[in-house]
Amino acid sequence: MSDLIEDLLRKWGLSQYIEKFKDEQVDEQAFLHMPDSMIKELIPSVGHRFSFLTNRKIFLESINETSSVANNSIVDTNIEESENEIINNVLTQQSESEDNVSTVLSRTSELDDISIASSSSMDTCFYRKKNLRNLLSESGTGKKLLTQTRLTPSDRNNLCKIIIEKLLSKSIKIKTEEFQDWATEIVNLFKYEKISTYFVPSNAKLKRFAHGKLWDKYNNVKKLIIKHKKACKEDNVEITPENNNDCEEALIALRAIQPEDINIEKLWKETFTRRNRGTSIRNYFEEYPILKTAIGATLIDFQLETKTDTLTFQQKWPDIAPYIRLLAEKTEVCPTLCEVTNDVPVETLSLLMLPYLLKPSNVKTGNKKRWKPSKIETAESFIFRVSNIADLEPKLHKRKDKLEAYGLTLQPMVVAVGSILNLTSFYVIINDIKYTSTSLMNAIDLCFKIFFALDATYPADSEIVWYFLQQYIYGITNKKYHRNFISVETTWHDVEQLMLTR
Repeated sequence: MSDLIEDLLRKWGLSQYIEKFKDEQVDEQAFLHMPDSMIKELIPSVGHRFSFLTNRKIFLESINETSSVANNSIVDTNIEESENEIINNVLTQQSESEDNVSTVLSRTSELDDISIASSSSMDTCFYRKKNLRNLLSESGTGKKLLTQTRLTPSDRNNLCKIIIEKLLSKSIKIKTEEFQDWATEIVNLFKYEKISTYFVPSNAKLKRFAHGKLWDKYNNVKKLIIKHKKACKEDNVEITPENNNDCEEALIALRAIQPEDINIEKLWKETFTRRNRGTSIRNYFEEYPILKTAIGATLIDFQLETKTDTLTFQQKWPDIAPYIRLLAEKTEVCPTLCEVTNDVPVETLSLLMLPYLLKPSNVKTGNKKRWKPSKIETAESFIFRVSNIADLEPKLHKRKDKLEAYGLTLQPMVVAVGSILNLTSFYVIINDIKYTSTSLMNAIDLCFKIFFALDATYPADSEIVWYFLQQYIYGITNKKYHRNFISVETTWHDVEQLMLTR
């Protein structure tokens, strides 16, 4: 006797008859279609028999109605392309038919608590270890799911979203056995879940249409792609990666792409106008986990966003750095740094000196508190220096607490590890993500580009320094990014005067 029969009897409150059905070797075909006279022998009690007949009728009506909506496009699950054919048949119906499909799928979802056991053929041939735990460990949302003992409806939706995006990153078509494999993985990892909640395959004998949360999520995404393609054709627009279904597929692929994929940069550029950067930085990184890896540092939309050459800073700063150092020596604003001019590369030393050349002003806080950072505070905000990496977390916590007191949040920041004479490591930190850089120049350059790529604000207490670089090194002067800092203007004027006299 199949597990389907056991589960239905339990669901209908007739579990006491399971052994009787087993003894009589009742299979699914007999269970669903045997006449009342036979049922009387199995279930002598009139009340229980009536309950069985009523529930069986409802179950058969659900199957038959689903079957009719699909225009009898029901095939055996052993046929590899069956599920994809059903998708295409359903999604190409008129909108009225689509509404009917949604209604039927919602009705059949009531059967989700029926546990459908995997067949032995699937266990031996189709089941491949997917390692769901590793997949969930790749994102913050997934990690949160791993801490759950019991899943909520929202958890299940997030779980299906992660899995379907992973599958669609490989192909727009997903095979039946893949749905079955992942459903099995879910119940292996989350012991209170049932396979039938996530996927129940179509079955010709039972006239059953495929359903389940994984299937529904796939249907929804597929439907969006098809509707978008149809809209492009109706509007007679030019089909490009930015406005056709290829872009939709590219976005899905990016959400699950791996660092070793050679198509990363191509897909990232093609989806520039479609990626939503209006969300928070944390949510943006959750949506595209590839940004959390080392290669994420190369996926910066700076040039596309600002139309500025990516090599601008690397080319201009070495020429300007000597004059920044000279001005610092002349004005004696940072005597300690001036004492090591012969021991530290000028490109590095000038970046450490720059904050001391600019006169601090009151900064805009997130509450009513007034704050005019000192030059030391400005310098520490611009380049967050720690003696060793072990000191980083404690100092970061102190900075977060300080910013919170002013109603502000931690923004992308540059970290330099070591003494002034021996800076050994450089990082750009965004939330909990650390990008490694090979030099202080590279770290400053990367951090600056990240502000624009993520539409992030400069740290309030070093905004004036970043604006100096924006205005006079990167040459970004359009009104959208303009701020009025008198000290920036006067400092640059002084630098220019030194350049003219040399």
